[in-house]
Amino acid sequence: AQENHLEVVKFLLDNGASQSLATEDGFTPLAVALQQGHDQVVSLLLENDTKGKVRLPALHIAARKDDTKAAALLLQNDNNADVESKSGFTPLHIAAHYGNI
Repeated sequence: AQENHLEVVKFLLDNGASQSLATEDGFTPLAVALQQGHDQVVSLLLENDTKGKVRLPALHIAARKDDTKAAALLLQNDNNADVESKSGFTPLHIAAHYGNI
């Protein structure tokens, strides 16, 4: 996911790789793909119903990066626009903090 290897991600998913496993920092493949701006990998992971826990919810990452395309994909896949981070911030708080409004 981090290196945008779409075919490798497809292969891993087809062979039962867990999407909820996270890095030592708590980031799932979806979070990593969002951070790197790999839209095709993000779409693939969403199609495969990624629901892993990440340090920040996925929509927060898109808001921080001002990635409207990823935000739209996430919202189309039933992500809650009002979800709060562990610190109580919504995606709108994050977008405003980073000047992405």
